[in-house]
Amino acid sequence: MKKEFLIFIVLISIAAIISGATMALISNFPSINEYLQRAAEAENIPPAENNASDAKVSETTPSRYLISYEDDGSDQILTPYEQEEIIGMLQHLGADVSDDFFADIQAYQNQNYLSNNGLLTQETLELIIKQMTEKQLASSNYFY
Repeated sequence: MKKEFLIFIVLISIAAIISGATMALISNFPSINEYLQRAAEAENIPPAENNASDAKVSETTPSRYLISYEDDGSDQILTPYEQEEIIGMLQHLGADVSDDFFADIQAYQNQNYLSNNGLLTQETLELIIKQMTEKQLASSNYFY
């Protein structure tokens, strides 16, 4: 067998393996999502409210550990590491932080004239990241 044919067969095999793995991941996504929600429950992180009966509860007691994406109505659960990172960014921006994540986000929203609901919305998260980026660029003497 020629060397070129062997290389071609190896490359085709690698492409087939990658395609198969990607398809397997996509087809099992609901199972993976369910597993992640069960893992979040085991860590005492409130799951995203997905059905209509839970919507009434979420209106009165919003979850403190969700990023709310208002455009498509979906929420994402924050991991404890992500919460620590967000609190660290708030501290770096000069905010007074406490043990209450919900109150810290609400205070930040108040200071920056955002909707003052205490939920980490996409708008709030984007502003935190933007301000952190600007501060880091300014400390590096890079002005845009």
